[in-house]
Amino acid sequence: MSLHGGQYELGMEDMLMTKTYAFANRFDVPKLKSVVCMEITGFGDVHYAPCLEVGEYAFTNLDSNDPTLDFFTDTNIIFWEPRFQAEEDKNLEDGMYEKMPRLFLVRSMTKYAEWLHLRKGLTMGELDICSHHQHASREEQEECWKLQEDLKAVQKAEAEISMIQKAMAEEAAVEKTNAEKPKTGDPGRESRGLARKRPRSESLA
Repeated sequence: MSLHGGQYELGMEDMLMTKTYAFANRFDVPKLKSVVCMEITGFGDVHYAPCLEVGEYAFTNLDSNDPTLDFFTDTNIIFWEPRFQAEEDKNLEDGMYEKMPRLFLVRSMTKYAEWLHLRKGLTMGELDICSHHQHASREEQEECWKLQEDLKAVQKAEAEISMIQKAMAEEAAVEKTNAEKPKTGDPGRESRGLARKRPRSESLA
């Protein structure tokens, strides 16, 4: 994913968050670092990978053992879909991959191979999202788990409501189509009616 097209604003926001995180890490501001880390990684409700420019900045300016780096490789694996990219965007992204730090590429390949070996589905639901966080205590981690469970419950309810709404819309569309169909008579019934109206003398003839 690149900083072009509809993802531009999201990319700028991600870059700002990542630079703030790097600042907090460099000058040892743990509270700010923790808050920004949660903003970057979320609670499993991430729907796109940070653009490669942001990943390049993170791998260039953070310690190699920083757990946030795994978030960039994990989401890149999950959301990378070159098959659905426009040719121009694909060419731009290919050029960006050539500039990515070696560590990013090695970690991405290693994690992808690990997931294939474990037969894990490549989805956010398979991730231990807390491994990207930097909780200061067990209590904080348990609170994070609770928030994730609450989020999953909300997402499940939203998915069920969406399915019900879709089914209702389809049913309404079928009813509307049926109501708009011209009503055709039964030729057999009409002929039988005429036969009943035929004079008795004619029918006996």
